[in-house]
Amino acid sequence: MAIIIRHQYNNQQWEAPCQNPGKDLRCHQCFKKNVAIEPPKWSDEICSGHCWEQYLRKKNRWGYAPKGRFFGERAQIGDDVYFVFRQLDTSPQLYTLWAVSKVVSIDETLRRSNDTDENGYSFVYFEPFMPLPEKFWKPNLSSQDLVGEVWGSGNHRYLTVTQASHIRSLIE
Repeated sequence: MAIIIRHQYNNQQWEAPCQNPGKDLRCHQCFKKNVAIEPPKWSDEICSGHCWEQYLRKKNRWGYAPKGRFFGERAQIGDDVYFVFRQLDTSPQLYTLWAVSKVVSIDETLRRSNDTDENGYSFVYFEPFMPLPEKFWKPNLSSQDLVGEVWGSGNHRYLTVTQASHIRSLIE
C-alpha cells in the first residue's frame, strides 16, 4: 500500500518557514481561516505562522489529522509516500505532485510535548528525501487523478496498488 499526503506549498522546499509569504501567490492557502494552522501576516519577510510544512523535510514526518487519531495498521514501514500541494484556487481543486519517500516508522502513541503544534498527534516518519527538480513536478492533477474520487477533508489517503502505480508512473 502507499500513502499520499496533501499539504500547503512552502517556498523554502519544505525545510524552513516561507520567505515573503504575502508576496508569493503559491502561499495563498495559508492565509485562509479554514486552514487549521496559525497563519502568517501579509507583511512577513519570514513566515510567522506555524505549520508542519515548514519542517516537513527537516523532521521527515507528518501528523495524522484530526488530532487524537493514529495512522493505524494500514500504514506500513516501507510504504511509498507521495507528496502533493494545493495549487492556486481552482475549481475543482488541483494539486502538484512534487516528491516521494518511504515510511520508516509510525507513532503508536500520541505525542506529549511542550510544542503545542505536536501535542496530541501521532506521526508517520519518512526516509530523508529531496523534492523532484521543479521541471519534473506534475501540476494540474485532480483528486480523481490522485485518489480516484473527490478528496474532501483530511490530509492523507491510502492508495490502492493501482493508484500508487499510476502516481509512480507520473514521475518516472
